[in-house]
Amino acid sequence: MSVTASLLENFLSKLKYEEIKMQELSLDLSSDQMICKYKDTALPLTEKALEKMCTYLRIPYKFCCTLQSEGKGHVLSYLQKQLSQIQPFTLLMVKNDAEVLSFSEKKDIYFQGAEAWECDKRIEQMVKAPDSIWELKTKDLLQDEGTIHYSLFLKEDYSISSDPDQTKPIWRWGFRFKHSVFGSEVPSMGAELFRMVCANLTYLPEKSFKWPLQYNENLDTRIDNVELFFKNPPEPKIKTLERFVAKIASSKASLKEVSEARNKLLKLKVDKADWDTQKRIEDSLEWGRIMRAYQLKDYDERPSKAWFSKATTPLKLFDVWNTVTREASSASIDIDFNIRQGLLVYGGQILTKTPDLCGTQIPPQIDWGLN
Repeated sequence: MSVTASLLENFLSKLKYEEIKMQELSLDLSSDQMICKYKDTALPLTEKALEKMCTYLRIPYKFCCTLQSEGKGHVLSYLQKQLSQIQPFTLLMVKNDAEVLSFSEKKDIYFQGAEAWECDKRIEQMVKAPDSIWELKTKDLLQDEGTIHYSLFLKEDYSISSDPDQTKPIWRWGFRFKHSVFGSEVPSMGAELFRMVCANLTYLPEKSFKWPLQYNENLDTRIDNVELFFKNPPEPKIKTLERFVAKIASSKASLKEVSEARNKLLKLKVDKADWDTQKRIEDSLEWGRIMRAYQLKDYDERPSKAWFSKATTPLKLFDVWNTVTREASSASIDIDFNIRQGLLVYGGQILTKTPDLCGTQIPPQIDWGLN
């Protein structure tokens, strides 16, 4: 969810970190809810906390889910048995007054609750400084995972000559910074793009920059490590972006590329009855026209993936990319954050991929002037 300063402070201020010996932990059931007991504390486990516990006990979480489907008592008995047999080790229990939120090793949490708030204030100060080169586009908090995402863009505009829309071919280059106060995300920075004409956001699938986890350094040093990146950011790869845009703007989209994009975008439907979203997506991808032309329902056998990857459509690959990133960037906040983020990553994959139709085309060639 997009988060305000007050909401973020409220969430972070309630977090508590307790060092525990896992072999002294015990579990119980109350009203069909898993209860974690340690010393004088007894709190319910969230699903995330149960998943992390399984990780440290080296139990497949899906196996525990299977046991839960048969009844909570099954998974309780199994976990109690595993806890009684483990070798001694220490973890941090992340909790608030109401529930246990996660478990983590101390070295995996770069900023704990109050520390993360101090880091957030420094980032806000940096962005708002008169000489700042950055604009903070979005700030999101995934409460279930304790992950904070920042999307920051350089204020400099870049004109991309290969952009099909030459009325305003302006793009911006930026970075997304994320870390987890639960220890579930290594602090990292990845490149992203913003196309100004339609407010499309794209995550580039290049390798993220990750900090060495020197969690035991003083707080100012850790925050300085983050701020240093923004003071000396990597040079934007504008020539590479020109090449990527030129490639997808000149390449026809295959039926496989259009179909794959459609299937991923339909996850943006608010519910099964959300036909407006489905119609908008399918109209943008000319799905009805493509289906009428190929008449796939008349085939005795469904064609192979290779066939789909060589079948033409009336769209350029740029059109597919534009639809994916536009829909993901403007999706309802009711849509799961990870679905929206996954589509932005997928947009970057389209931008940087080798188009399907860069070689010989095998399937029947459709006369799109007649269909």
